[in-house]
Amino acid sequence: MKFHGTAGDLMSKYVVFALTLIAVCTWAKDDQSSSNTAGSHVSWKQEYTVGPGDSFRIELYGKPETARLSIVVQPDGTLSYLQAQNIPVNGMTINQVRDAVQKTLDKYYKNVEVMVQPVLLASKRYFVLGRVINKGSYILDHPTTVMEAIAFAGGFESGVLEPTSSGLADLSRSFLVRDGKRVDVNFEKLFLQGDFSQNVELEPNDYLFFPSAVSHEVYVLGALKNPGKLNYVPGVTVMAALASAGSFNTSAFR
Repeated sequence: MKFHGTAGDLMSKYVVFALTLIAVCTWAKDDQSSSNTAGSHVSWKQEYTVGPGDSFRIELYGKPETARLSIVVQPDGTLSYLQAQNIPVNGMTINQVRDAVQKTLDKYYKNVEVMVQPVLLASKRYFVLGRVINKGSYILDHPTTVMEAIAFAGGFESGVLEPTSSGLADLSRSFLVRDGKRVDVNFEKLFLQGDFSQNVELEPNDYLFFPSAVSHEVYVLGALKNPGKLNYVPGVTVMAALASAGSFNTSAFR
């Protein structure tokens, strides 16, 4: 960088340049500090946050006798290890849990390092019920989409248009509930049309329900080979219903 002018002018320009450089550095530091502060409340999808039911192996580095293989976070969101009793950890990241235990044990030990390793991350769950093969509660320990949740549940139950069928899921009446409210997801578009914009990620305590498509019945009567009732499946046509009833018999007035 070159400056032109008298010595006084040069001195003034150097002062201005130095002040500008200081201001820029200060702004960058403040901006980084602000970013770090905002990042202290990270989403569980970015970094797992601890909750009741999670368990950890905790020990002091180089002291295997201090190892505890399954320290469980209690229903009140606390855990205890050695002299670090009832440490509130609910909502913390695993690194923050380690720091909290370390801070307490520093009062009792010199030059020790706490190590915290996850054993089971089970505090976050979602639920899938209805016409899926494996109904139940599932651990949400990493970001999971609706389609992944159905895959983990073994997929949808299958069946045919017969009274003895196990039934299919009625996608038109299926729903996802979050915090007591329905999430706007069109399951027909997702599973029948391949619209992946409907493949939303799940949150802890989400509830997926896929009602049975055979809870409704269709009656096909008259001059048919096998007249009677059929289980309703969304999208079934007249021709499909007739075929399931064995089609017309010889006396049918078509």
